[in-house]
Amino acid sequence: MRLEIARSMDNFFLNLLLFVLPLGVDTFAIAAAIGASRPTGSTRWRVSAVFVTFEGGMPLVGLALGASIEHTVGSVADCLSGGLLVLLGGYLWWADDDDDEVAKAQRLPSSQGLALIGLALSISLDELAIGFSLGLGASLTIPATIVAVIAIQTLVISQFGLSFGVRISERLREYIERLAGPMLIVLGSYLLAEALIHIGLVTARHAVAILILGAIAIGAHRCLPAWVRAASSAPLDRVSAPPQAAESRDRCGVHFAGARPATAAVVPSSTAMRRSGANYLVDDRHGS
Repeated sequence: MRLEIARSMDNFFLNLLLFVLPLGVDTFAIAAAIGASRPTGSTRWRVSAVFVTFEGGMPLVGLALGASIEHTVGSVADCLSGGLLVLLGGYLWWADDDDDEVAKAQRLPSSQGLALIGLALSISLDELAIGFSLGLGASLTIPATIVAVIAIQTLVISQFGLSFGVRISERLREYIERLAGPMLIVLGSYLLAEALIHIGLVTARHAVAILILGAIAIGAHRCLPAWVRAASSAPLDRVSAPPQAAESRDRCGVHFAGARPATAAVVPSSTAMRRSGANYLVDDRHGS
């Protein structure tokens, strides 16, 4: 009996950790974007209160909504939960709406009333989707412990991002924000594999192999330089070096050596041509 209770507690805290980590990464990235403008102390606490209310509250709303329809969906709820998390993680990883979200977040300190509520809701929809996906799988209930943990981590991480955001480069902030996507993909894949094993569709060995192959495929697609993919899909007679700078970045942010742009043919100046002509005449006279 005690062993079963200990295992259930371990599973509870593991699921709680997997639930909180992606939320914390997203909260920190947005708070750091606001902190880059050097907000005052009162503004930081005001923004933190907004984060605790919306960034911390929306996952709980989604969790409650997902858990409420979990009984209706039935045995496929766990599969839906994992699949939705994988899709959401992929969207967060590949989506190019970071600038729009940052622009909305940077308007938070100066917004009031309904405008403040609207902006806060718009940047916390990801958290609502995460909570809903996890609620479908019923991997977490909604005790006071979860509410307290989410509220505390949101307050601490938002204050940290607001205070040190000015010292964090924009590129590093973007990388941190992108981490939420892979985290959700890993979490969703784990839940999906666990659900498929539970209903007997796949074995544990097959699930591990599928997860490894999927991770390799995603990483290769993400990290492969864009010009290599373009070259591989172009006709053979038209494949040439990409006309970009000599040094570029791939989608993972890693420097790679690209071909230098094709340079125009060097046209000699009129002075050089006159000098060349004069030299030719001198040589011709000596030769004659």
